[in-house]
Amino acid sequence: MNEKQLLKICITVAVLGIGVLFFLSKTAAQTNIQEITEDDIDKKLIVSGIVENLKITETMTIFTIQDMPIVFFEKLDIQEGNTVTITGTVKKYKGKLEIIGERIGK
Repeated sequence: MNEKQLLKICITVAVLGIGVLFFLSKTAAQTNIQEITEDDIDKKLIVSGIVENLKITETMTIFTIQDMPIVFFEKLDIQEGNTVTITGTVKKYKGKLEIIGERIGK
């Protein structure tokens, strides 16, 4: 193997490695909802639990999981009592923490 080929292989592996690290850094982490604090603001998390206090409008779905407000800016087809897994970002609204949902799994 000559120097040119070796250099091409090294650069390719380095670029792929950086891409994988970038992807992994943006991946949400499974979190116990009771452990969410203000340190988690703007972090993407995955939480699971039972849907409570459900309110659905034409443009929003709001509910709680263990007293943590979950907000989706869309109308979802869920019911109180459903067990769901949410991927979303922690935000602070009117002095309280909430999760802005991006994905929901049942």
